[in-house]
Amino acid sequence: MNSKSKVIILAMAVFMLAATSCEKYRLKRAGFDGEYSELSKGLTILDVSPEANIIYLDGFMDIQTGMVKVKLLDANDEVVFSDYLDASKGAEISEQFEAISGYWKLKYESIDSHGYIKLHINY
Repeated sequence: MNSKSKVIILAMAVFMLAATSCEKYRLKRAGFDGEYSELSKGLTILDVSPEANIIYLDGFMDIQTGMVKVKLLDANDEVVFSDYLDASKGAEISEQFEAISGYWKLKYESIDSHGYIKLHINY
């Protein structure tokens, strides 16, 4: 193989890498799945596209002791959902919100609590 062929192959490889690495895949779901303890905190951020109409907040928490604070902030950093959950109150969440494009933030904080969390935002 001569040097001209090597240069052409290298150029094609670089072009293919550049062409495929520029593809963007937008996630449509973010959240938490797993156990949490007394000192647990969580933050997940979802980039909501302008085409989205509704944001869904769905999930449950198996709270053994204590309380868990859950908060959802929209793309304008306005609190659209905030609640303190405990075992006596029940810990199922199923809410809908008007979508605003941008970064939505879902947070939780354990307050002397432990258990299991399965909580997501999606569109």
